[in-house]
Amino acid sequence: MTYDSNEIAGHLDAVARRPLGRGFTRDGKSKILEVNSLAEIISKICPEEWQQDKAQAFETAIRQAICRLEGSLTPRMLMQEAGYWLFNLAGGEPHSDIEPLYLDGVGKQKYSAIRDNLAKRAGLPGTPNGTTVTTRIQELRIALAKELIALSEDDRRSRLCAAKRKALPEGTPWPFRLIEPRAEGIPELEALLDGSVLTPDICHAGGAADRRVMHDGEELGIADSLSWLASQSGRTVFLYGDRGDGKTSYINLLAARSLETHIFLRWERIELGFDVGQLEEYRERVVTLMGGRPSDSSPTVVVVYSLPPYGDDDAEQRLVRALRVRQHDRTDRVIVLVEGRRGDLDRLADKVRPECISLAPINRMEADQWAQLLKKAHSTATSKGMAPEKLAAKYPHLPEFLQLDRNTQEEHLADSTSPLIVKLLQAVYGEGMWTKLREELEDLEQEDRKAYMHICMASMAGGTLPDTMLTVLAPGSDLDDRSNRDPWIRNSEGRHSARHQYIAQVVLEKSWIKRRTLLQECVNDLVKHLRSGREYGDVLRQVALAVREVDHVSRISDRDGLRNILLTSIRRALSEVENLDRILHSQAPTDYWHHAAWAQVLSDLAADPETGLALLRANDKLLSISESLPECPNHDRVTYYRVRNRVRRLKMVDEFDFDAACEAVTLMASTVHAEWREAGFYVDLFSWSRDALQEWGIREFEGENIDRGELLYKKLSEALEWYRALTPEAEQVERFSKQYGSLVAGPLHYQLPAKALALLKHSWQFSVDLENPNSRTGELYAEALLDRRNRGASTSPSSREEAVQVLRIVLDSPLIPSYAPYLLVTNTKEEDLPREWFLERIEVAGSGAINGEARGYLTHARALAEKNLDKRIPILLDAIKHYAKASHDRLRGGEARGFSRTDTRMSVAWDRACGDLQRVGFPKWSDHRKQYQRFSAKYRP
Repeated sequence: MTYDSNEIAGHLDAVARRPLGRGFTRDGKSKILEVNSLAEIISKICPEEWQQDKAQAFETAIRQAICRLEGSLTPRMLMQEAGYWLFNLAGGEPHSDIEPLYLDGVGKQKYSAIRDNLAKRAGLPGTPNGTTVTTRIQELRIALAKELIALSEDDRRSRLCAAKRKALPEGTPWPFRLIEPRAEGIPELEALLDGSVLTPDICHAGGAADRRVMHDGEELGIADSLSWLASQSGRTVFLYGDRGDGKTSYINLLAARSLETHIFLRWERIELGFDVGQLEEYRERVVTLMGGRPSDSSPTVVVVYSLPPYGDDDAEQRLVRALRVRQHDRTDRVIVLVEGRRGDLDRLADKVRPECISLAPINRMEADQWAQLLKKAHSTATSKGMAPEKLAAKYPHLPEFLQLDRNTQEEHLADSTSPLIVKLLQAVYGEGMWTKLREELEDLEQEDRKAYMHICMASMAGGTLPDTMLTVLAPGSDLDDRSNRDPWIRNSEGRHSARHQYIAQVVLEKSWIKRRTLLQECVNDLVKHLRSGREYGDVLRQVALAVREVDHVSRISDRDGLRNILLTSIRRALSEVENLDRILHSQAPTDYWHHAAWAQVLSDLAADPETGLALLRANDKLLSISESLPECPNHDRVTYYRVRNRVRRLKMVDEFDFDAACEAVTLMASTVHAEWREAGFYVDLFSWSRDALQEWGIREFEGENIDRGELLYKKLSEALEWYRALTPEAEQVERFSKQYGSLVAGPLHYQLPAKALALLKHSWQFSVDLENPNSRTGELYAEALLDRRNRGASTSPSSREEAVQVLRIVLDSPLIPSYAPYLLVTNTKEEDLPREWFLERIEVAGSGAINGEARGYLTHARALAEKNLDKRIPILLDAIKHYAKASHDRLRGGEARGFSRTDTRMSVAWDRACGDLQRVGFPKWSDHRKQYQRFSAKYRP
């Protein structure tokens, strides 16, 4: 049996981690790695020894593994025997040329003694800190597996390193770059002390602690993750975790540990679109340069695509379109690793159906590794001659943190309430970390300060600034000195970024009050150079997208202040540019996505008539250009943007009325396209339908308005359903659902009697699905089920049963509508109604401030629940008194409209109360009916 090198590596690692008693036997779905395959590896890495003495070849390989652990084997222990027991080949057939031997006459049955003896002879302590011998043997086995893999891959590794660089020559137009970390420890551990280790450009294996990820409920370490990734050829993998929690450093670790088996690339230019074909072309070049055929499956190429931290709908659409094409035509073997947050996954999962992995929370062992790295960084700084007082001034909290006991350090770094970068910075700077980051800016010279603010703006939006661009924006800045983490970073491609997006945002948040003018200058610089090149516009557009959705980092007031100053500056600067649409069109005349993205930004920036109308005019022209471009995905999308633009303009000049809303909703309903269903579309559809219904007076429920009203309610429901499916923002969904419930719970039940039932049912079920039943909607839905207008001359038993079930849920809610108890008691048999529970719920419903009509319903319900007829009569009289007073007050207040029909709520209840008096034999019941008839006659038209 033969295996390629990737399979051998995967098997060896998997076998090394199996329980000691399993060895190379079958384990679940894993293949059996035959002894022959292990022999095959050793025959390749020790060919001369293998020809002369196979036992000596095993000895050579195993000794190298032992030496790596600084252990030793005594001459008394034969190496082939160590290899046999180390890999626990019991259960499989031994290699014919390697006879299993025994130690000091101990039989094979006494395995534990052999295992212990092996540990001792390997020079490994038996049980340090509670570690079992078994664990030590496991470590030795894993070390041996890694050593064998590394030895067998040495030649391949050197060829791979050379090939992957040759395949990506300098000056390539491809929008991705190699992630090339050094596999050994990093010489500049100080990078850890300022957060740089978590950025894409500090990629040293020794500078970050190992992390685990979760896949289908199983934890994967670095080695396991690499093996698993290799099995995902041609697929999309989504890595998600919180912002600042170490997704990038985890990917750096993967790249650092896989130089001989994987190639990691980072897709950098998201504005250029995502082309999997370019990646496969690159992979084939590497394979060819290594002497293989393009059809070979190795090496494993992983391209990392980082979703923008703030919504860039167009970049996301390009990615989705490329991955969907790939799903239908999988001719490539490249693995796409998308990194983002949980919300990004929720939004994209149904569109691209990726395999999902998530960062596991830092455990105590990993926290200890981070603490040890901080200690090592401190020692490195000291050994370089930094005086203690200077060290304390630069890293004020670090000495104190290192003096803490191990448990306290671990508890801080394993705390799940803060992202990893914040925990590391707090360990170094303490509570003054925000001030320390701001002081970095204040300590710079004027031009360096301006350059740093430009870099922070771009980094906050998920971008970088090239040398050429930064030189123009801040011509006097000392880029060479400042970009060595003092205070920002320049990567090997000459692109500048803050040490982390969190750091960039904090610097801007903590500086905008004092440096408001400088921030405005930075915006004006970008606008001034719009004609110079597209990259200036791209940065400005990304910043405009980002600041609308920046996360809360330190204080909400700082975030909101930064957002307002930047948006106001961008809005004003762009509105003053003459021929803005022509300038933007000239940057990318045939790129639909460029035009559509700018149209979206201009629409979002148009907040007031002073600057907004100019931006919307440019928006219209860009949309007209977009529709004529061959890359336009569908004209419905452009129609949607145009409708959205028109509504913004009408609202800006206060001309968005019921007719305009109906027209907009109708157009929207005709444009929705399955390929670009987005939460934003349904927010607009919902909002416009809601606005129209709120302006729709009861007197307008006639003629064609009935049909238009039905359309609005249907689109309101559809928008809410889709928005709920597309967004992870539970609070926003709940807010919209409450608005929906209040609209449905308005005059709808009475004004659209033939069409209300389905809408009421949807609203009620929707609130139940959200685990927050809307009691007002439930009451109306039950009433509609019982209404003869919905069911003909009588109510069916099934409808009545459903109504009763709904009313029971409503009465168990904290807010009980006053009419619900009356509905329940009048539609439930006396023996089926729990009397004590019912009376208690009536008391809860009446405990708030309610009007006379509501008091009448509750009193009437309590009367009907009273079994003693003598006691029921005075309660009924009290209910009638409340009905009469409410009617009198309504008539006196000129609110007769709505009471003209004898089947309206209070009219029916009052009339029934009079009938209830008659049924219980009250002698003056007719006087109360006459009182009711006199009042109701005044309401008839």
